[in-house]
Order: sequence, then structure tokens, then C-alpha cells
Amino acid sequence: KKKKGGRCAAASSNTNLAKEHAPAEHRSMFPKSRATLCLLVYLVVLQILYIRLAYFGESVEHIIDWSREENPHLPSYYVDLPEDLPVTEEIKPLVFPPVIPAADRPTLDLVVFIPTTIGSLRRRQFVRAQWRRSLLLLQKRGYGADKASLWFCLGRPVNPEETAAVQREQQEHQDILLLDVKDKDVCDNCHKQGDILFSSTTVKVLLAARWAYQRFQFKFFVRGADDAYFNVAEFFAAAKSMPADRVYWGRFWHQQHSRRDYKVRAALRVKYYPPYVLGMGFALSYDVVEYLATTKLPLLLNGPEDAVIGMWLSGLHLRRIHDRRFHNHFKSGDSPSTIEPCKPSSILIHYFPERDWDNIDENGVAHCTSK
Repeated sequence: KKKKGGRCAAASSNTNLAKEHAPAEHRSMFPKSRATLCLLVYLVVLQILYIRLAYFGESVEHIIDWSREENPHLPSYYVDLPEDLPVTEEIKPLVFPPVIPAADRPTLDLVVFIPTTIGSLRRRQFVRAQWRRSLLLLQKRGYGADKASLWFCLGRPVNPEETAAVQREQQEHQDILLLDVKDKDVCDNCHKQGDILFSSTTVKVLLAARWAYQRFQFKFFVRGADDAYFNVAEFFAAAKSMPADRVYWGRFWHQQHSRRDYKVRAALRVKYYPPYVLGMGFALSYDVVEYLATTKLPLLLNGPEDAVIGMWLSGLHLRRIHDRRFHNHFKSGDSPSTIEPCKPSSILIHYFPERDWDNIDENGVAHCTSK
């Protein structure tokens, strides 16, 4: 005959057995009645169900609702881009030198490209001033200042004032790639980390990679940032021990959930992004840039730039080099796992405050302030 009480009775029996064999000081932890035990079990089950619904149900609901609202005849994973946004068409240069034939391309050790916006002139000026000092340090250490090149990637000006400002800046510095792309990201609630429907930064990096491949022979392509200090001399020293091919180098991030980017998640169909280098900056070897520059298939452009580039490269057999010398400034307030103290060995320091640009010594070491 079956015992009365079902599962709760069995659970109570197991509890009583455990209670008998438990130390005296731990016996008070066990429920005193069968009803109490059943209630605890039901509460735990309800809590698990609630967490799963809150965690997964909301994102799925947003994906389906958005797809039906914007594209009622398309499957829920489809994301449409505005018509004026480029995907993989040819580069449309506005202001930068023409493509150089392969036999005549200069040979460089390093090309650095910084995606930035037209309004970020002050940041570019800090980067330029330090770059000039870094080239002098390279000469002093015997690397050769003519083996490194710096470029800023800007998007389309939207009015005559911006056009005139960019032309003046280009005439003075000759280091701007003005690309036929929106200058800023297209997103929902950008200031609240909303969906990045179109990443201008991603397109700028892709077009910069294509242009660099068409113009230079180089060892490394570095994507920097206008709010980051890139220690060029330290990079050259570290690059000596790096392999020459299949290099994807920077500070890697693993198991990043895509739950915030509902529309992006609908397009990419991923719960987690593959391992990728954080957007503070990264380095690619020439052959990886060649792959991105010559592919004829369309690359996904919507979503956070660093994660999307990681997806582009996820299926390749690359040397993924996780380097803690790429890090955020220790006063940036960012994730503790991305913060390191400023050290002589630091290669790239992201969220570099303006006050610290004057605290970089003649050897390229940043002495970051604690205020």
C-alpha cells in the first residue's frame, strides 16, 4: 500500500532521518512540521519559476513585440537597418588620400586608428600631443618613428559649420579619415545603454581596416580610443614577443550576456556573446585585417562594437591574447575586473582623465592621480 502524504511525507521522512543523524547544535535548522517543510519546498519552486520568467520572458517578449511592430511579415530574429546605412559597399572617401598600388605601399610596424566624433576635437588634441612625444621616444629607443602612423576616423558632417571645422583640422594635421557614414551611433536611449541598432564605431573600424589594407603593409593594426592613453613604446616592446600572424590581442571578456540588447539579440540569436576584446582597444595582425578587408559577405553592424567584432572573428582559429596591460583607469568607476593601477608596463589605459595627460613622463609612463 502507498503511504499517505505522497512526496511531502517522503520529504518529511528524509528530513527526520537527517535530523536524527545531525549534530545537536544543527538540529534547530530543520523544519519542525511536515506543513512547514512543504511550504518551504513550494516557495523555492515558485521563486525559481519567477526568476526564469523575469530573466528570459521579458527579453523574448521584447523581441517578438518589436518584430511584429516594425516588421510584421518577417521572422522574429530579423533586424532591418535604415536604408542609408552602409553594410559592405565600397569605401566612399570624403577626405583622405587615394588607394596606393600594392607594390608602392609603405611598410609600417604599426597603424593606429581611433574612431571618434567631429565634436571630440579636445580629446583628439590630447592624443595628438602625446603621440608626438611618443614618436620621439621611439626614435630614442631605436624603433624608428617612421614605422608608426596615427589616424582619426570621423563620420559625415551634418552642417556647414562642422564641414568647415573638419577641413581646418585636416589641413593642419593631415591625419583624418572622413568616412561616408553617420558620425554617431543610432540607438534607443543611448544614454541609458539601450539597444545599439547601428554602431557607427563598428563601421568606422571596418572601413579603417579596409583602407589600411589598401594603403599600407603593416605588422599590427590597433583600434584605439580618443579617451585612452596608448603607450606606443611599451606596445613596441611587447610586440617583439608576439607571433606575427593570427593575433587578436587585448583584454578579453567572457560570458557577456546579451539580454540588454533586445533587438540586437533578435538579429544575432545569441544568449551570450563569444569571448571578445573589450572596447577600450585591441590589436590585430595583418592577416586578420586582410580577412576583414577582403570578405565579400555582409558583416553584422548592429550591436556593441567590441562584441560584434568578437562575433566576426569567433569562428576563426586565432591566437586570442588576453593582456591585463590593456585596462581601464583605476578611478573610472567601471567594472572592477577591468581596472588596474597605472604601471610602467601599461599598454593602454582607457577612460584616461584630462588631468593625467600632463602626468606622462619622458619615458611614456603615466603617473595617474588618485583624485
